[in-house]
Amino acid sequence: TGIGFLGDTFEGVMRAAEYLRRD
Repeated sequence: TGIGFLGDTFEGVMRAAEYLRRD
């Protein structure tokens, strides 16, 4: 459960970072 949760969170953060950097 921990790894799965961390994996989804990490992927979400990376996508958010790329989206914000598009500015």
